[in-house]
Amino acid sequence: MKIRQFQELYSVVTSTDTSVNFGLDKASKMICAVHGKTMDQVDKMPMAKFNRLCVETVNYFEALSKSLLKNKPKKYVYVKGRIYQINYRVDQENTDAAKHIEFLSYGKDVIPNLHKIMAFISTPIKWSWGRFIPYERSFGDIANDFKHVPFNVAYQASAFFYTHYRAFLEIYQPKLIRELMKKGMKKEEATAALDASLSVMDTFEMPAWTKEPKEYLLNRFSSN
Repeated sequence: MKIRQFQELYSVVTSTDTSVNFGLDKASKMICAVHGKTMDQVDKMPMAKFNRLCVETVNYFEALSKSLLKNKPKKYVYVKGRIYQINYRVDQENTDAAKHIEFLSYGKDVIPNLHKIMAFISTPIKWSWGRFIPYERSFGDIANDFKHVPFNVAYQASAFFYTHYRAFLEIYQPKLIRELMKKGMKKEEATAALDASLSVMDTFEMPAWTKEPKEYLLNRFSSN
């Protein structure tokens, strides 16, 4: 499942819609996200096929949960005809304080921002004269590319990076505070902003909502 599909699924599962038919509509949209179907295709399905796809979706989440535990972060990602190098050496990252705070703000809602997180920590590279060299590409274009990266690859990379990012920020916090002060922020405000950014990572883990689709479908359809 690509990041874009997972984000669509996140939107469905976290919806607060309480309408009478939303339970069935929710299951239909989940099938669309996981199996690449349109709502019209799902609506026209025989009930037996609909129930079968619901069970397959349950099994998909079982497999996804296991793969997240087994997989390891990758150094390179190939997507949309381009190669990206994922930068895990946080001590070598750009130490622009504003950019760090912006990056950490994505952690407040990880799944909708996962493609942006990946764009922040990745560099486009190409093969030239016997080695990989970096080249310029806009942040927005890189983020759009990462919507098409498998979710488990992106999650492993971002989880690994965030884990190490806390240590980096705690070490470099005085320098980042000085940079923010040069841009007109008071020391107390700069310190509070970075402290708030650090707290974002306190709960960085697989979101609890990812268990809900499996349990919802299992309870509703697996007995059919």
